[in-house]
Amino acid sequence: FFFIKNTANAIVVDYEIENFLKEITNPILSASKINLQYPGFVVLVDKTPNAFVDPLNRVFVTTGFISFVNSPEGITGVLAHEIGHIEARHIDKRVSKLNEKKLAASITNILSLSASILSNNSDVFIASNVTSNEIIKSNLSNYSKDQEREADIIALGYLEESKISTQGLEDLLKKMIFLSEKTGIKENEINIFSHPYKTERIHLINKFQETSKYNNSFFSDETVKKFKFVQAKINGYTLSLKDNQSIYKDPSSNFGKYALSISYAKEGYLHESINLINEIITIYPNNPYFYETKGEILISFGYSDEANKFFRK
Repeated sequence: FFFIKNTANAIVVDYEIENFLKEITNPILSASKINLQYPGFVVLVDKTPNAFVDPLNRVFVTTGFISFVNSPEGITGVLAHEIGHIEARHIDKRVSKLNEKKLAASITNILSLSASILSNNSDVFIASNVTSNEIIKSNLSNYSKDQEREADIIALGYLEESKISTQGLEDLLKKMIFLSEKTGIKENEINIFSHPYKTERIHLINKFQETSKYNNSFFSDETVKKFKFVQAKINGYTLSLKDNQSIYKDPSSNFGKYALSISYAKEGYLHESINLINEIITIYPNNPYFYETKGEILISFGYSDEANKFFRK
């Protein structure tokens, strides 16, 4: 891990996050028979919740998206949608059109409106330089309504074959509509976004649910716990200490302890940080990610030898 201040569009290299995404999407990949280009799922440091496919058939998700979603089923539903775009070769069909039209001004407006949903400045955690703004912007330009519907239909099929409820995807779309309208963007204006969160998409899901066998088929409690720890880790690195204290008000929450241990370290409070991560390690002595995080905290304060003990452990 490295810490880079005020740097946007960095790729997250973190085994805990990568392993979790693979775990919850492997059933979808098996159903689709699609082999994603290495590294498959790429996590970008960006507070705006978004997911998209690039011309190399890599699926990008933002840290803001993982933090924003309420359930692992929501993440799987969105990634199934993006894999649906790959199966239908939508990106290939759009590349020539994108090259023909210069939409820089429109894209800037889209980014500005999207960012208004979740907007905070923060330090970022990363490992290597990232894709340029232009790649991200080009993938934020408008998808056609037909392509979105087709990708949704394919995704619903993947979810059914994988025995995963579509409820998470429905809940996410409802949440996006609610928050967009709360910020003053009405439902009939949302089609300017890369992924229009129109009620007709929810109606499609509801219609599908009428015959689905797996409406109540959710991930295990253990997977949900992993999901909440991944969210906590991302929040710890990307949100301010004040924001995390507001989110994790329950002092007994293990997820809060994880987020705050990282957040305190970012603010320079080593004692508070180590106390919290030690509590987590005591509760979960066989979880390697917490030892790794403790090592990262220690090394960020210059305790390299002590940090290496936890990395080796």
